[in-house]
Amino acid sequence: MPLPRSGNRSPRADASPDGSGGEGAREARPRGNGSDNEAPRSGSNGTAAAAGSGSGGGGGGGGGGGGGSNEWAGSVWSAQEIADVAGGAVVRDGPPGRVCTDTRQLMAGDWFLALRGPRFDGSEFLDEAARRGCGGAVVMAEGWGEGADGGVREGLRNAGETRGEEELRGLDLPPNLPPNGWQGGLVVVPDTLGALQGLARETRRRFGGVVVGITGSVGKTTARALTALALSPLGPVHQTQGNLNNHIGVPITLLALPQTSAACIVEMGMSARGEIALLSSIATPTIGVLLNVGPAHIGDPTLGSLEAIAEAKGEMLVDAGEGDVCVVNADDARVMALPFGKGAKRVTFGRSPSCDVQLLSAHTVDGGMAVEAVIRSNMPHPQTQPPPPAAAAATTAATAAALPAAAVLGNDESSSSNTVSVRINSPGLHLADNALAAAAVAVAAGVPLPMAARHMARYEPVGMRMRVERIRRRGLGEERVEGSGERVEGKQNKGKGVEVEGDCVTLLNDAYNANPMSMASALQLLNQLSLNKSAPSSSSSASPSSPLVSGRPVAVLGDMLELGNQSESAHVEALTLCLSLTGISLLLTAGPGFKSAVAAMGGGRRDKDDGKDGGYVRRDGDSNEGGSSAGDINLGHVHGFLRNGAGRRLEVYAFDSAERLAEAIAPFASVDSQGDTTAGRGRAGSGDLCQEAILGAVNVGLVKWGDVVLVKGSRGTHMELVCSAIHSAFGVEDS
Repeated sequence: MPLPRSGNRSPRADASPDGSGGEGAREARPRGNGSDNEAPRSGSNGTAAAAGSGSGGGGGGGGGGGGGSNEWAGSVWSAQEIADVAGGAVVRDGPPGRVCTDTRQLMAGDWFLALRGPRFDGSEFLDEAARRGCGGAVVMAEGWGEGADGGVREGLRNAGETRGEEELRGLDLPPNLPPNGWQGGLVVVPDTLGALQGLARETRRRFGGVVVGITGSVGKTTARALTALALSPLGPVHQTQGNLNNHIGVPITLLALPQTSAACIVEMGMSARGEIALLSSIATPTIGVLLNVGPAHIGDPTLGSLEAIAEAKGEMLVDAGEGDVCVVNADDARVMALPFGKGAKRVTFGRSPSCDVQLLSAHTVDGGMAVEAVIRSNMPHPQTQPPPPAAAAATTAATAAALPAAAVLGNDESSSSNTVSVRINSPGLHLADNALAAAAVAVAAGVPLPMAARHMARYEPVGMRMRVERIRRRGLGEERVEGSGERVEGKQNKGKGVEVEGDCVTLLNDAYNANPMSMASALQLLNQLSLNKSAPSSSSSASPSSPLVSGRPVAVLGDMLELGNQSESAHVEALTLCLSLTGISLLLTAGPGFKSAVAAMGGGRRDKDDGKDGGYVRRDGDSNEGGSSAGDINLGHVHGFLRNGAGRRLEVYAFDSAERLAEAIAPFASVDSQGDTTAGRGRAGSGDLCQEAILGAVNVGLVKWGDVVLVKGSRGTHMELVCSAIHSAFGVEDS
């Protein structure tokens, strides 16, 4: 396994941050770089979200780190240590404490680091930090720093706690610093973002465990969660939480790193060249993982081609040092063509027998709701295992009995076994590729493959990433045939105006993000579920509650963002794929990208369906023979059919936005800007919408009982609004 070492590499000259402190209306929110660079909306009272660590011993569910606490668990810093690392000065001393960047997460005694950017200033929340009992604050004095105003800087450095408030106000500080009545410590730095990153570098330098950095165009979060599970036999694993994967989020992740952890897994996102180099210089991973290269962020001017994206992703490999390991996808030619650092070792994963860790086979089970993968390690078996930290022994023993008994099927589970079969109870063959990458990391770190496989079998989807949500009837008086999924003729869900069909709506919530690669994978999964819906389970260990697909497969797609001049062709290709997948029965889209693509494929023929090759699209209000009708509804949508040369016809509704689509699905729910719904509140009188008009949209059956609904789109499209609307219209999630 790679030797743990301190993270002491210098950042590359072209990897400096822009100094903006991130994006956000009021706070420096880490941007979600899974596929597009949109920030999740938040109403925080601080700056960057400082979620606690996913640390634990045995691995866990969706978080992957297992048993981890959400409490802040980072290193403790004195005022002088903060000043020394950040190149700042102590204005007033305060008690040692942890560093936090979000007043929502602040605990008594923490130091509040007030990030500043072009549209926010964390120092505006100093009063809130004081109310929460912060031990001190780290603030930025504009125009003050290395090589500037040396006399003022020296005066600040020597101020300490002996200066009175009036004397402090005579120094070159922003007019609101320190606030009236401020009693806590105060450290002034030239750049709070630089301070955050500097403290993270120092935290990493002190850490002696394994650090794994994971990047790629798709699959980072899923691979990170599986890797955390695979490494959990080593002891507690700390990992990225949520979308903290950029120049703010990665430092936050490291600041929360407990020094007793055996491993730390850092997800690294990017939207431009140089960003991975910066994150790599902060985290200095001992094992770097490059999953794949795709057209995510291809619209950025510093990228523009798949080759440029590959080079940007490969910055982590180039930065690998002596004794480091580069885990790379051998099935991706662009990845394999990238150079890696001198003295680093390359470990490959893929389908070829020449790979160090090989995927022998992968197939779906339980009607497509689970995946089984057979993985072989062609690497030498580790001679010795690194002893887990003492603190992890109890956790490891406690979780061993909870591991799935059938996680490794038909194989010798001893440490000498080099071939395993792992079952993951979640849909999507892409999980086999992510599990393969996680297995390669585990083997490189000295974890026996069978042990890693048993822990990976505990995987659960993270957030809105292909999470299966079964929505049951609310019991409003309609007939129900238990377990049959049969259509109940003539019945309706009272007050909803929706046709009753089947026992539940199965929602495939993949709304977190999208790019052309992940969109194609999700659509193929939906199609496969349709093809498998009548097939019996192939596994005797199937859960009796495994959902069976009995209704229409419905694709609900939001725009894919940050594609630049390739946006139009990418959306047309996604629609073309939908047409070619015969299992998809209905297509709903949200956003101008897909709406334009629908119009382009329609060729402008909206007067009739003439049966010729090519698309056919009818705008709302046009007559339509043989299809559903939306009447006189004005929800900013286009309705009609798309055709291909094989005679395949696919009905499509294209809406202007996810909010408009959500309004059509849940007419009696008020959907707010955060994706929350309140049932029972009509929309009559709201703009150009009325209750009766929206009810007509639902009556045409956009979503029906029994349907299997895939919801996917880029983060900025906010497809979570549609998921919330489906829940509101049809019931509550099955527990």
